Amino acid sequence: MGVPHWTCGYFVISEDPNVRAATNVFELVSILRADSTPRVDLAGDLANPWDAITGYLEAFRDTYPRGDLQQAVTQPGMDPVVKDYLRTLRSDCSKDGVSYCGADAVDLFATGNADALIGYSERLNPILSHAKKTVGTLHVASATLGDGDAPALFTDALVLSPRCSSLQCQSAAQRFATY
Repeated sequence: MGVPHWTCGYFVISEDPNVRAATNVFELVSILRADSTPRVDLAGDLANPWDAITGYLEAFRDTYPRGDLQQAVTQPGMDPVVKDYLRTLRSDCSKDGVSYCGADAVDLFATGNADALIGYSERLNPILSHAKKTVGTLHVASATLGDGDAPALFTDALVLSPRCSSLQCQSAAQRFATY
């Protein structure tokens, strides 16, 4: 049992307000390429297991908004349409033969070396710790990873560890969850 505390999703964070207008992965890629900066268009972490799975689920939901997400995880192999959309997105993560979606790229974006970052909303904390980035300069949009924008959201929960057996620990945990 847990106490829900944070709704998560996959987002595109950029200083370009046009990212909010993207309604599918092709429009997102087009918007990111339009400014023709020398920076990489998109950075993020599509390689680690959690981000890869979440990115796939997001692209599946965007492509099949009325579909069952359980189908996405129970069918053998990746859906070929969704796989093509993710390839399109991944192509925007590359510059001069180097992929910038293979590791957490918060610093790359926060220091002005990428036009946009794809990832969870929690990425805003380390981004905003850099002096160059402020809330007023950033635009956050649902990541349109498929043929549409039907976000797959999930909720994190606070849970009590079985090692928290003393009354003092349980009381502190309860106060934190209430806070």
